Amino acid sequence: IAPSPTAGQRMIAQILFLAITVAFVTLIFFGYHWVGFPGYTLVMENYKWALLVGLTGDLVGSAFNEAIYSQQEWRRTQLEKEQLEKLHLQSQLDVLKNQINPHFLFNSLNSLSSLIADDSAKAEEFVDKLSMVYRYILLHNDRDWVNLQTELSFINAYFHLLQTRYSEGVQLHLNVPDSHAELL
Repeated sequence: IAPSPTAGQRMIAQILFLAITVAFVTLIFFGYHWVGFPGYTLVMENYKWALLVGLTGDLVGSAFNEAIYSQQEWRRTQLEKEQLEKLHLQSQLDVLKNQINPHFLFNSLNSLSSLIADDSAKAEEFVDKLSMVYRYILLHNDRDWVNLQTELSFINAYFHLLQTRYSEGVQLHLNVPDSHAELL
């Protein structure tokens, strides 16, 4: 993308267009007079009107050009703002993920430690669900989209870990039609 012209550059261009208009109108009116174009008579009133019309046209064109420029700059600024907000939100999410994972692992290992002594079958199932959760995190962490069935499997495995830890203190109710399983 080409850099936008500065206000000074745009002002110089407008002054240049005004000067070119004045020079062009003057050259035509006085040039015909100096050359002695047959049937031409220099009338200063016509010259003034031609200058007025030419300069007015330049000013209207400049105003139109500035309006277009302002609209383009506004759109560019809005796009930059949206991109910055998206980057900010993504960085916040990444920071949150990095904070949650170590705590989650620590709590899960504590739960597993207490299960090993009490119920080895539950401990084994807990390890399986924990490995499913971490496999999901590792495989799908960089993806923006996964199908709903994969996400629901993750939720069920994660919920199993929570239920093992909190028993009846946590509940989960899912109501998702099977026809939605492949949706992203």
